[in-house]
Amino acid sequence: YSLTLDQAVALPRWSMDIGNNFVVEPEIADSIVDALNASGFTVKKATAEQRFFFGSAECIEICDRHFTAVADYRRDARAAAI
Repeated sequence: YSLTLDQAVALPRWSMDIGNNFVVEPEIADSIVDALNASGFTVKKATAEQRFFFGSAECIEICDRHFTAVADYRRDARAAAI
């Protein structure tokens, strides 16, 4: 999708609940949730209390001799170049 690493990490996330249903972050468009539900999936938007279901990403991109490090802003994580 031609996103930078930090743009990709910042996208809304999804997870599975204990009933094997998809749970998505509230920022995911209702049209996407509706389309997935119409396709036979059970998809629900997360509540504030369910935010802990979602993981985080810490990534390093290497292009030639250039390094980019990104940590998920929704968690207690940091990225540093050394």
